[in-house]
This record gives sequence, C-alpha cells and structure tokens, in this order.
Amino acid sequence: MRKLLQLFRLALIVAVLLVVGTSLHILKNYQMMVGMSAEKEENGITALEKLKPLAYLGNKIAQRTIGWRYVEGKYGVPKNDAHAIYWFRRCGSWSLVDDEDGVDPAALHELSVARAYAEGRPGLKIDPAESEKWLRLAAKGGNKEAAAMLAARAEKGNTR
Repeated sequence: MRKLLQLFRLALIVAVLLVVGTSLHILKNYQMMVGMSAEKEENGITALEKLKPLAYLGNKIAQRTIGWRYVEGKYGVPKNDAHAIYWFRRCGSWSLVDDEDGVDPAALHELSVARAYAEGRPGLKIDPAESEKWLRLAAKGGNKEAAAMLAARAEKGNTR
C-alpha cells in the first residue's frame, strides 16, 4: 500500500509539472503572437511591451525583432543604435555552429543592418552613410565579410 501511495504521489508530481510546463509554453506562444501582431499592425510600443519579457528570457526572434525596431525607429519607438546593438548582441548569431572566438555576437546583425541601408528595405531608405556606419561596427566587431566590404569600398574610392 505504501509503494502504491508513493507511486501515486510521483505520478501526481509529474502531472503537475507537465501541466505547468505546458501552460508556460502556451503563455509564451500567446505573448509572442500578440507581440508579432502588434508589430504587423505597426504598433511598436505594444510590440516592445509584449516581446521584451520573451527577449529577456532568451527568445532570439523577440531579441532580433526588438533590435530591428530600434534600428528603424518608427511606430512610436525612437531610433536608438545602442539599444539595437544591445539586443543584437543578446541575440547572438543565428548560425548552427559556434560563434567565432573574438567576434562580437552583434556583428552579423550589424552587417545585415548595413546591407539594409545600402540596398534599402521596407522601413529603411537607402542611406550610404548609415550603411557605412553599421559596416564599420560589424568590421570592428570582427566580422570578416564586413571588413572585406569596407576594404573593397576603400579600394573603389581610391581609384577615382
């Protein structure tokens, strides 16, 4: 009888943990859905309010979205490069392999921002000066592609 009672207690603990875990997962997904819906509705403040708790818990999608919101500086969110870099750094790289030693985790995202300013994208106009600024940040952070692009731009500028 005692073993049966212990087994029942163990089963009850497992059931409670499963219910709590599932509830937290559903809540996290709901929070993400509300935040991304606000993002699509161009309500940046609400998007930040809903996504920041997830971002602080390590959700890379939320971190990247918040970083871009600060890059673009619209929908009620002020443009703030320092905040954008902070969130990009927390997000780290999206690669499946480990980050390179000595490379700033934000460098890949900074390169992405540099490209967005160079080519234009929804929400950002083509701005060569901003592109150059973000490219320099990525190169300073150790991104080899950004360094090569800066070298190519310098070479191209010297041939004129």
